[in-house]
Amino acid sequence: MDCSKPVHIIDTTIADRASAHGGPWDSASVKDAARCIEAAGAHTIEAGNPGARPGEAALVAAVASAVRSETAAVAHCNTAAVDAAAATLKDAAQPVIHVWADTAAGGRASGVSLEAPGASNERGARAAVLRAVDEAVRRARVHTPVVMFTAAGAAETERPFLRQCVLTAIEAGAARVAIADTPGCASPAAYAAMTADINALANGRAAVFAQGHAGRAHTASSLAAAVHGGAAGMAVTLAPYAIDTGVAALFTEVMKRLACHGAAAAGAVDSRRVEAAQAAIAEAFGVALAHAPAITEPTGVVQVLAGPAGMRGHPEAPRAIPA
Repeated sequence: MDCSKPVHIIDTTIADRASAHGGPWDSASVKDAARCIEAAGAHTIEAGNPGARPGEAALVAAVASAVRSETAAVAHCNTAAVDAAAATLKDAAQPVIHVWADTAAGGRASGVSLEAPGASNERGARAAVLRAVDEAVRRARVHTPVVMFTAAGAAETERPFLRQCVLTAIEAGAARVAIADTPGCASPAAYAAMTADINALANGRAAVFAQGHAGRAHTASSLAAAVHGGAAGMAVTLAPYAIDTGVAALFTEVMKRLACHGAAAAGAVDSRRVEAAQAAIAEAFGVALAHAPAITEPTGVVQVLAGPAGMRGHPEAPRAIPA
């Protein structure tokens, strides 16, 4: 790990709020919230999924017109969704299209068509996912210079197929690939090992990102461990998804763990401005701003759990992160 290089932060607060809240939202307040998140130190603001939910096209467009940092529009893994995402980014100073596929579920949750002949069996379904990834990333690359691909459920995906998906995305033009463990089934040791493996596979052709589930007790350690495993960045919520779930701000906990090992990541975010972003999000979506309880996981060091890896088909030996 290069401890002198800040970790690239993708903030997902607005997209998460849109998904959970469903609208309506006040456009001016959303722009204020986006500016607050930008001021807090986010490099990329993920603003919504225009092709999946009514109204999110306007939300993404509002964010894109308000900030100078990157604005990301999420797209299911098909060309129609990619085109819908691209249409919302016309005013973005730095547009990013974020294509995702649920690799663990054979693409069923991420807009992959499984109607093609032969796609009903596992081999055919996987082939359909790979085709969809290739087509969606290539289409996105036509629209924007920066395309991110996320393998959702990466920790539940058999490693050979995960590697195929990542390679397909990179060869199609993805500059970033994220390996998400949103179910939180991998231990920090396993997640670090998976990150290191995918980072070696990318071999400098794409930056590897981490993403976890804010509600899992070990997620903060897993994200920090992923950075030590070679991740260039992570997708987190600076202004809390915790507003109505009761989960503490995950990012602060990740930064504590990285700071214990001398990483420069903690300097990337202005914690004094995170509270302003939280209040702006609450106002934009009309929700009560509640103070969430602290995460109970130990914060003194990066915690690496011993025991089973928690990843199907690819057990890893426990390993410690050097201090």
